[in-house]
Amino acid sequence: MAQINETYWLSIFVRPYPEAALSKDDLVRIVDSLKLGDLNFGWVGQRGLPIK
Repeated sequence: MAQINETYWLSIFVRPYPEAALSKDDLVRIVDSLKLGDLNFGWVGQRGLPIK
């Protein structure tokens, strides 16, 4: 787990399938290439579709 900011954390869950395994270097490369936009996730904890 890596802390993105004071509120949000990044977790990576890897299934235990050897044929689909990624190396640590692959995971680091993927995470390093992520681009995060606005971290305003007002929908977290809500149910159903948002009403516009």
